[in-house]
Amino acid sequence: MTPSTHSIPLRAGTRRGQSAGVTLIELMISMVIGLVLIGALISLYAGTVGTNTVSNAQAEMNEDAQFALKIVASQLRQAGYNPVNPGRTTLNTMPGGFAVFGCDQGFSNPVTATDAALLTCNSVASAGGHAIVATYEADIYNTVPSGGIPTNCLGEALSQRSMVDGAVTYNYYVAENRLYVKNNTLYCAGVSAATQEQALVDNVQRIEFTYGASSPTTTSTAVVGYLTATELGAATGTSTGVHAQLTALTPVNRWAEVLTVRVCVLMRSAKPVFEDNTSYYGCDTSSLAAADKYLHRAYVTTVALRNRIGTP
Repeated sequence: MTPSTHSIPLRAGTRRGQSAGVTLIELMISMVIGLVLIGALISLYAGTVGTNTVSNAQAEMNEDAQFALKIVASQLRQAGYNPVNPGRTTLNTMPGGFAVFGCDQGFSNPVTATDAALLTCNSVASAGGHAIVATYEADIYNTVPSGGIPTNCLGEALSQRSMVDGAVTYNYYVAENRLYVKNNTLYCAGVSAATQEQALVDNVQRIEFTYGASSPTTTSTAVVGYLTATELGAATGTSTGVHAQLTALTPVNRWAEVLTVRVCVLMRSAKPVFEDNTSYYGCDTSSLAAADKYLHRAYVTTVALRNRIGTP
């Protein structure tokens, strides 16, 4: 007998019936869920990158600001240093007579004026803000010497000066360092054989100074108020804009009333970090609009002119 050749019909639920594919609706739902998850991950990544960018820019800006304030403060703390050494009865002569002098609109001749008395102010406001000069007797201890000779803020050896006290000739050095901002950079111009300027700190948008002054009618060395450079007056003797209590004084004596200097540096990040324009607070605490998408911040410190505080 030959085997039966009858076919056996397939039943529902067999392997062939269970191998049916995914439907179009199920596929679309899966794709939508996948796209939502991918979008969420991209958004999270972008937010993390943006936060890190701002944080890194803030850290870099903080470092630049601390460096800028340190440079300015170190110069101002020495302003007016002019010791009388044993055996001497008179002081060295300070060029121009100013321990500190400034302009609210910046200097017009920071690298050509031979001493502080010849510095003039810009006729219009400078984008970089104010300017200041600090003058003091330099030695190998309060400057970084070059070949055993005191230096200016650029590290250049200073020119030697001489004075006669009685029958003795004394040699000395004077540092006269001018600080200002231009092109978003803090500069110093140091007086030596030839006055030159050099960039010190980048990303400094503006610098401003206000001056804590004592009362000219008393011998007290207490600060009674803060004045602008305009209220203290120019080095040329003009009294235009000078505070009423100081008009009777000479320019040197007006500025001799300054005991402290409040310094504000307005910093800007090295590159844009925001997608939209933001606002920030300026040196006078007013709210300002930034249209460049950079991070901005004002940093403030107050420096006591320690060589002035102890002198009525």
